[in-house]
Amino acid sequence: MLKKILKDNSFFYYPYLCLLFVSFIVIVTKEKGYLTITINNNHTLFFDYFFKYFTYVGTGYMLIPLVVILFFNNKTFSYLLLSTYAVNGILVFLLKRFIIYDNYRPYWFLKRAFHQVDGVEVKKLFSMPSGHSNMAFLIFLVLSFMTKSNKVLQLIFLIMATLVAISRMYLYQHFLADTVVGSAIAVVLTTLVYMFYYKKNWIE
Repeated sequence: MLKKILKDNSFFYYPYLCLLFVSFIVIVTKEKGYLTITINNNHTLFFDYFFKYFTYVGTGYMLIPLVVILFFNNKTFSYLLLSTYAVNGILVFLLKRFIIYDNYRPYWFLKRAFHQVDGVEVKKLFSMPSGHSNMAFLIFLVLSFMTKSNKVLQLIFLIMATLVAISRMYLYQHFLADTVVGSAIAVVLTTLVYMFYYKKNWIE
């Protein structure tokens, strides 16, 4: 079953694994905050506006309308999206609030000047894992499941999810490790929930 799911969604999973590998290399070879500082330093007015608003793709502003739209077009995937959100949301909440709760965000950890995007509040705690990255990857992986016959769309979905993760670093809200863990939790748990639906024959 897993091999079939990986094959059907290969343009999402395999490039994502490549991103994970590259991210791991950066995490173990560079100082904490290296990529966040680098991305934030390369700011432009366009990126300020783009990432300030695109980051909301990893929130309920994207999830809720999508669940409603799917409910009237494909109830099974609407339920799948809600199920994956519930499972991911509970784990991310527990990790952020009770297990890794004293994890400081970039500014408060690094204590150095940075480019602050106008209108964006720089938060202090609950850095690990990135909830926005988690939400974005679970949403776009579910959409990839829906469009498993369209490899180009799968790749586009992965790029969009990755851009949300990048937005969290550009806005100086998270470290690379935060976004990696958030996305990995989303990919693993969403795949498991999808496998459950698949095993129950709720999804072909």
